[in-house]
Amino acid sequence: MVHTNLYYTRIMYCVALLAFYMRMLYVLSVLESLGPQLKMISKMVLQDLIPFLSIVLVFMAGFGVTFQALLYPPFSSNGTDASHQSASSMDVMENMLRFTFYTMLGEYSNENIMGKNHCGKENCPAPHKIGKVVVPDFFLIVYIIITNVLLLNLLIALFSKTVDEIHNKSRALWQFERYDLVAEFKARSPFPPPLN
Repeated sequence: MVHTNLYYTRIMYCVALLAFYMRMLYVLSVLESLGPQLKMISKMVLQDLIPFLSIVLVFMAGFGVTFQALLYPPFSSNGTDASHQSASSMDVMENMLRFTFYTMLGEYSNENIMGKNHCGKENCPAPHKIGKVVVPDFFLIVYIIITNVLLLNLLIALFSKTVDEIHNKSRALWQFERYDLVAEFKARSPFPPPLN
């Protein structure tokens, strides 16, 4: 078994390795064939993907609360309080976001909705009998149409627009990026990183 501190160290090493590879991409931007594509990727992430993810998070939160409230209400079917069966609020948030995220990617978790294999623990709350019908037959369909059809096509259109904009001026952008990189390395000290 790996010691916890050793594992956190491994995580930091992996993050440092990822930063090294990202820096390698920056150095590769001098190449005429890769420079414009790297510029497209960075512009798509900063201008298109991050604002788009905020819209997706709003839909995920809204439908996640709806799914959770209809499938696992805080009261039992006979009207009494079922708070003894309820999970912590962090577990509920995690389940909501995980369910909506994987549903957006095509994993619809029908066995969880129908009450089979819900949480992998003893004393799992069973889905409400009306929620087992309303959620998969109506709300899940609406969520899939919004996220998979509408929002995914919106993201593709945004990416296509960005690619067209950069492709039209790709040579000028590549020359600017190459000049910027050469000027940066010219201004740097020739000594290795601890000494510069």
